[in-house]
Amino acid sequence: YYGSSSNGLWRYMSGAWAQIASVPVATAANSENRSILVAVDPTSALIGSGATLRRSRVWASSFGNGLYESTDGGDTFSAVTMPAAFPAGSGYGHWSMVVDNSGELFIAFNTGANDNLYRRSGGAWTHVSSIGSSRMVRSLAFDPKNANRFVALGSGSAPM
Repeated sequence: YYGSSSNGLWRYMSGAWAQIASVPVATAANSENRSILVAVDPTSALIGSGATLRRSRVWASSFGNGLYESTDGGDTFSAVTMPAAFPAGSGYGHWSMVVDNSGELFIAFNTGANDNLYRRSGGAWTHVSSIGSSRMVRSLAFDPKNANRFVALGSGSAPM
């Protein structure tokens, strides 16, 4: 998968790149934020075979448009309802997202006062943590041996 800053989401399969039209091109005033993030659920079922073998669940976050989920290996995506705390009119911004080794999606975004980390499990959102507003979360990583331990890296900062 490749999230282009100006041409939307693309997937490489069977030796060719193809655009995925069901995830809209990201919108933002500056190119730094105009991106599409992708996270593949490593616990989801394998589908296809040979050159088309892939995981069935894929998440794509399109800045300015929201979060999308695919359960068919990226053939189609559907919009996902964001947490109630997500700031209205924010343009559905995101900073980072990752799927842990139990298949739960974690996404960090800014609510204006703080960066917030949320977990999506079983279709429901849970607030995990608030992180200071001056430290925009740019990357999340989980300890593969302990799903309760993760590192959040912020813009211009040490690990949080």
